[in-house]
Amino acid sequence: MSNTSPSLSLDRLDCYAAALALDALVVDACRGAGRGCAFLTDQAQRASASAVLNIAEAMGRDGGDRAHAFRIARGSAFEVDAAMALLAQRGRVSQSRRQEARALCARVVAMLTRLCGAPRR
Repeated sequence: MSNTSPSLSLDRLDCYAAALALDALVVDACRGAGRGCAFLTDQAQRASASAVLNIAEAMGRDGGDRAHAFRIARGSAFEVDAAMALLAQRGRVSQSRRQEARALCARVVAMLTRLCGAPRR
């Protein structure tokens, strides 16, 4: 029996890696957000997790189901951006952290746009 784990196609997907990086950034930023905006930190973390999980789900599906899961992940990435904007506006996340999250969101959205065939904005 081999010690290596089976390779999943999502292990090689740059979009998945970027979404994982976005999730790590969001979780870290939310830890430092303090009290008073728990609903926003929770929403940001749920949306970032949703992006990762829907990308993974998409890789296990075919055709229209795959595109649908990628579209859901894309919407979740937009939601992360909005939640981070609100946290920054309320002084709970620094502008530099918000800009870092925004850049990752834009990267994830661009890749998902190509993967699901959605029109670019």
